[in-house]
Amino acid sequence: ALGDHLGAFLRLTWTDHKGILDYRGLYTGGLQLGGGLWGREADTVGLAYGYLDGADTGIASTDVAELYYRFAANDFLALTADIQYMADAYDSGEDIAGWIFGLRLVAEL
Repeated sequence: ALGDHLGAFLRLTWTDHKGILDYRGLYTGGLQLGGGLWGREADTVGLAYGYLDGADTGIASTDVAELYYRFAANDFLALTADIQYMADAYDSGEDIAGWIFGLRLVAEL
């Protein structure tokens, strides 16, 4: 938390488990705004970026950017809509990029 309405995160992960994972390192960070800024205390909006360092799987690297909005319907139910842009660079020189759109429904009892 960086105050009443702003949050941030940074995650750094690396491994030497060759042949098990697609990535040697995962570096992610982002910001989140609390809904109290616009009168919806339980809602949040966030923006994140991740760089994934490829391993010996043919993937050189992956860049991912995400924007999401979490709408809290009540104390038990929330719906999150997110948009991600993902770009893979392959050792072969081929690059693939695209958009991913998602919805997630969470029920907490």
